[in-house]
Amino acid sequence: MPPRKRAYPGTGKPGKATKSKENAKRQHTEASHTLYLSNLNTKIKPHRMKENLYVLFTSFADVLEINYPRKNFRGQGWIVVTSPDDANECLAKLEGFDFFDQPLHVRYARKDSNIIHSLKKLEDATLQT
Repeated sequence: MPPRKRAYPGTGKPGKATKSKENAKRQHTEASHTLYLSNLNTKIKPHRMKENLYVLFTSFADVLEINYPRKNFRGQGWIVVTSPDDANECLAKLEGFDFFDQPLHVRYARKDSNIIHSLKKLEDATLQT
């Protein structure tokens, strides 16, 4: 007798998965300073990738930081821009942009970068004094 196929929640059909509420919670839709990039070409050297990401994103916003890990996160990166409005413009203009022969996927990051947390703390400290 063949093994039974597992029914996925919300579909009622075995073998067909849909986005659950848990996946929807993981996607950050609120505007933030930090953008998450995926589907980056892994054959490009990290220093060249960072340079080209900087040139691409500075045409739409002031870039504060580029994080492109060398290992374990290849194909992914994070860009920090000066304001959520700039991040929104970058997301709108660059989603699906052909970058090194692959469409670039741009989303808001789930968490803000450490540099943004530091700037917010500094701003709060100056407002209290």
